[in-house]
Amino acid sequence: MTQQDYPPDFRALCAELLQPLAEIAAADPHHAYLDLVTRARAALAQLEPQGPSKAELRQLFDDQSGYINDEQVMWWADFHKAARAVLARWGS
Repeated sequence: MTQQDYPPDFRALCAELLQPLAEIAAADPHHAYLDLVTRARAALAQLEPQGPSKAELRQLFDDQSGYINDEQVMWWADFHKAARAVLARWGS
């Protein structure tokens, strides 16, 4: 991982940090890092969370109606683009 990576790939970073800890823990089965290594491996084994589907975003938009005081403040396409940008920036 380079300093320019943004947003950072936390799964890759976790895997990178896990490697030396796993080697230390493997040498001593009673080492304090053993629990941390086990938890990190379990976290890495989980599937990455998925963001909302287009249908779910559409439902949210419909629930909000895109209106404030009978004035349309956002079109569906603008909402969809903004929602995806937020998810890309801060995660799902």
